[in-house]
Amino acid sequence: MNLGLAATPSRREQSKASRRDAIFEAARDLIRDAGSGASAEHIARRAGVSTATLYNLVGPRARLLGGLLSHLFAGLSEHVRAFESADPLIYAEQVVTHSVALFCDDPPLWRHVIHEASGSYAAHVAPYIESQPIDLMIGAMRRAKAARQLVETVDADAAALQVYASYNGALFLWAGEGFTDRDFLDQARSGLWTVVAALGSPNERRRALRELRSCHDQRLRPARTDAGSVGGSSQAEALAPG
Repeated sequence: MNLGLAATPSRREQSKASRRDAIFEAARDLIRDAGSGASAEHIARRAGVSTATLYNLVGPRARLLGGLLSHLFAGLSEHVRAFESADPLIYAEQVVTHSVALFCDDPPLWRHVIHEASGSYAAHVAPYIESQPIDLMIGAMRRAKAARQLVETVDADAAALQVYASYNGALFLWAGEGFTDRDFLDQARSGLWTVVAALGSPNERRRALRELRSCHDQRLRPARTDAGSVGGSSQAEALAPG
């Protein structure tokens, strides 16, 4: 009789899951230090498995990088779930700000991963990334349109893609160390509120302009190193409009 209870994983499945976790943990440690120089052989040795086992349990390099990013974005999805019933634009801002915070929590790792997973190789990595931020932003923009926060003629999916393009630009500048953590956050937020300023209803446009002014003012201030804030030493003064 099926009582609808989840089956307990077998010892074999538990062993596979444990070894897979060890592989990803080893990959984080080695990529953090060596970037693309962290080979499959090095990762397997650190994880205590054979290279063949690494390929059997995780797959090629693209799948490994996709798995690392999937784990990161799973943390984002879990965080924003608490905001699903909130104002759609608050939800959208949480998608932006919390994903920035997750990247900035471990710059040596994610700068290497983003650098390696960009350019022509991005097409190989993308199929292995589960639930990217763009999926969450599309949902946010659709809800914003349904709530009449965007004008009726707006294509919500296209608006989300505009936000995502701005966010990605900030991410790549941060990964290349052209942006500090603080710059990354301010530019990513600016991308969201610029889209709302252009495509929002009158009330939301006014709100967006206030948020953009806040982003601008942040860029004019030297970044602080308060506990819990995103960012360290800032290039904001150099990057601010003259």
